[in-house]
Amino acid sequence: MRKPFVEFREGAGTNFFSNVLTEQRPCFMLHTHSVIEILYFTQGLHRVVCDGVDYIAEPGDMLLIRSYTAHELFKEGRENAYHFVLQMTPSFILSISATEASASYILALSFSNNNSKCLWKKDECERLGLDKAFESLIEERKNMGYCYDLTRNYLVAQITSIILRDTKDENIEVNESEELKRRIYDSMIYIQRNFAEDITAEECAKNVSLSLYYFSRSFKAIAGRPFKKYLNFVRITHAKQLLTSTDKPITEIATACGFNSASHFIVTYKENEGTTPLAYRKTSLKKNRVGGYPLVE
Repeated sequence: MRKPFVEFREGAGTNFFSNVLTEQRPCFMLHTHSVIEILYFTQGLHRVVCDGVDYIAEPGDMLLIRSYTAHELFKEGRENAYHFVLQMTPSFILSISATEASASYILALSFSNNNSKCLWKKDECERLGLDKAFESLIEERKNMGYCYDLTRNYLVAQITSIILRDTKDENIEVNESEELKRRIYDSMIYIQRNFAEDITAEECAKNVSLSLYYFSRSFKAIAGRPFKKYLNFVRITHAKQLLTSTDKPITEIATACGFNSASHFIVTYKENEGTTPLAYRKTSLKKNRVGGYPLVE
């Protein structure tokens, strides 16, 4: 039997906490993480940037941030901006779902494509019952009563189910087996963890016991991008974090993110982002970024 080079189960867990953006701490810096994150907004006006796309969130709105999505939050206006953060590991989805469907669920929640829905406005949340689920979750957290952990996970499962059903028609549809989806997921996680290395499609295909042609075709269908474009996307995402959070020179960032030279990094960055790494850094430094979320242990 094929031995996966990335274990599919990574350790289950959920986390739920509140957060606030103020005049003293008006934003959260650009970051990514492996957990799936859902924000429920309760007061003030937020601007959330996910993979370069701006979303304006008002009280009663909900936003899904998929695994490894580069994102940052800003307070808009003078009023403090309050929101709740729900985090779950991909393995939590495995623990509450049927085995034969778990790969599809995780792919829908963990990896986005151009058609992926991220923001649910207040009226949608009310129509789907997401507002009631979050209100119950907030109340449970406030009381921390007997069986809080069980009730929290039950409500998290309810919210997850609503999201999956509402986005079913928008998810990537591929007529492939769940086993193949798991293998491609395995490859995507491998890329996320080893982007700084000299990763090739041939290597990944071999590691998941697929021919290069079949792997390449399946990867594009499931990941929403060809292998090389996905690899560059991941590398650029991490480069952005280094550009905004460190003063490392461009050459050092290029090497740290898997590019074989600074010139290769600059050309690839401009092709994908429409600007240069240095221009992006200069623009970003004009913004005041502080803070960061605690993650699921």
